[in-house]
Amino acid sequence: MPAVSGSPATLVINELNSDWTGAVTIELYVVAGGHTGGFVLSNQGLYTYLLPDRTVATGDYLVIHDGPGGDAATSTNHVWSFNTGGVAYPGASDNLVLIGPAVGDTTTLANSAKFAGAPVDYIAYGTGVNIKPVPTSQLGVTVPWNSSNQASLTGIISLNPNGQDNHSSADWEVSGSGTTGFIPFTTGPNSIGADNTPGS
Repeated sequence: MPAVSGSPATLVINELNSDWTGAVTIELYVVAGGHTGGFVLSNQGLYTYLLPDRTVATGDYLVIHDGPGGDAATSTNHVWSFNTGGVAYPGASDNLVLIGPAVGDTTTLANSAKFAGAPVDYIAYGTGVNIKPVPTSQLGVTVPWNSSNQASLTGIISLNPNGQDNHSSADWEVSGSGTTGFIPFTTGPNSIGADNTPGS
């Protein structure tokens, strides 16, 4: 991976469609601007995405998809295609871990893949064997995931409020109707009765 300059962005996993057969769609939200080089998004199984090195601004959305179509960008939205030929995503239960740049640190995932950097975000949804625990980096960095509402999360899910993550399954909602971040997903009350509709 080529060297990157400047500070890495601060990213969170913001939305995902876990039931999109044959195509994964994941949205990341940029909490603080910077570069995206060195970030890795993985389900610790078949899917690992190495983010391209781009400069992004606070408030941007990064959409990673595994379906037909290519890359695209507007002033605040970046769409990156990692088309693998339509391999079906595990679906109703899985996990995603976001590894960020960290000097002198490495993280080994549950599938034994090793990457430079440390975990910066994680989500698990549903129940079953596809769910892998949060990895811990060589220097002891991990994400303190609270799984209390994890079993209720399936289908199209999103952070609530938009872009705010406390590493708890209670931060996430099963979507209802409308639009949340960049992906035309749906909004509605989550498991704790809140709503991530922009402006609410």
